[in-house]
Amino acid sequence: LRFTKLFENNPMPMVISSVADGKFIEVNRAFLEKLGYTREEVIGHTAVELQLFVNPILRQLVGGEISRKGAIKNVEMEYRCKDGTVLTGLFSGEQLDVQGVRCFLTVTVDITEKVRMRRDLAAQRQRLKNIIDGTRLATWEWNVQTGEAVFNERWAEMLGYTLAELQPTSIETWEKLAHPDDLAESDRLLQKHFAGESDFYSFESRMRHKDGHWIWVWDRGAVVERGLTARVLDAPEHPYTRALLSAVPRRGWKPVRSRLLDEEEQESPDLSGALVPGGVTDAGSRPHGED
Repeated sequence: LRFTKLFENNPMPMVISSVADGKFIEVNRAFLEKLGYTREEVIGHTAVELQLFVNPILRQLVGGEISRKGAIKNVEMEYRCKDGTVLTGLFSGEQLDVQGVRCFLTVTVDITEKVRMRRDLAAQRQRLKNIIDGTRLATWEWNVQTGEAVFNERWAEMLGYTLAELQPTSIETWEKLAHPDDLAESDRLLQKHFAGESDFYSFESRMRHKDGHWIWVWDRGAVVERGLTARVLDAPEHPYTRALLSAVPRRGWKPVRSRLLDEEEQESPDLSGALVPGGVTDAGSRPHGED
């Protein structure tokens, strides 16, 4: 009686089917509501007859695995509702005896929305990659709290390196290659942006090329998420302040220095959770040592 109540009231679709012929012996309310069937339409029929599983080969493999091992857990499978809608679930099952009949007890956790979000995120990442690759944009990501920094291959290439040559990377990688006379102003503009006093970070500065000469780059970026720690990184799963930075070359061009604020700088904000991704554009080469 207790099992019957647990089975019927479980919010996840559950099925009891015969091992011998695969026919459904019992299904719970959640199964009927989720897939849109009546009890009469499924009891005595098989999953094959109802065309429940989108991938019949995977269904056979899962069934065989339950038969051999006695149980299976969290296999991602697509299944079809009565109206043709396709859902995705984590499928688990085991063998048991029900009144002397060998049966499969299966349960499915609906992850359709999670899978949709995962696919949308993958598509967004691919679009972003296409944009970065197509525009040859140099990008970097920086965790302000830990100093962790991630640069793409184009960023290293812009300075005459391969990314492997710069590993392991951190914010010190950028600091060592940046012109020392530009660091203070860069930091001031970053702090101003982190404090919410500017809509984005934008700064033209000099970077040392591997050959020894200086190139001008234009860094641009904006915080896209704030949290407990400051991070210049595109990582939605972390509670950081996030911003996207990019760099582009500025060939044959002299930078215009940003105007200093007339008012005294306010105290820097706590960036123990800020995330700021970045990119760089090569501003062109100048003779070694030229400002």
